[in-house]
Amino acid sequence: MKMLPLSSMALIAMMFSMSAAAQQGGFIGPGGAQKQDMNESRAISTVSEALKQEDDTPIILQGNITRQLSHEYYEFKDASNKTITVEIDDDDWEGIQVTPQDKVQLEGEVERHRDGRIDVDVDRVTLIR
Repeated sequence: MKMLPLSSMALIAMMFSMSAAAQQGGFIGPGGAQKQDMNESRAISTVSEALKQEDDTPIILQGNITRQLSHEYYEFKDASNKTITVEIDDDDWEGIQVTPQDKVQLEGEVERHRDGRIDVDVDRVTLIR
């Protein structure tokens, strides 16, 4: 079997890593660096409704991600201007990038923490055109 020179192997590895980075997606805006598994029949909820739900309640929200709070945590605002913290794991972006001006649909579950915090653990981000 013929072996590739080390420089060719390094070039191939670099191309694969650049391709993966380009497909990761993420948030571009304040606080952030540049950068259907759910039941589709569920109704779209508001942030106010989300804050009243029990832990692990499936939810769909529409609005804007306004800023990044920390790694994988973002501020989300709906049409009523109410906000909630959402957790979006890096792999849940599925290659899309959004700005604060982009309207998105988030599908996930309400998370109630022992310290009283409430946020949404997002499983899917969809850009609304």
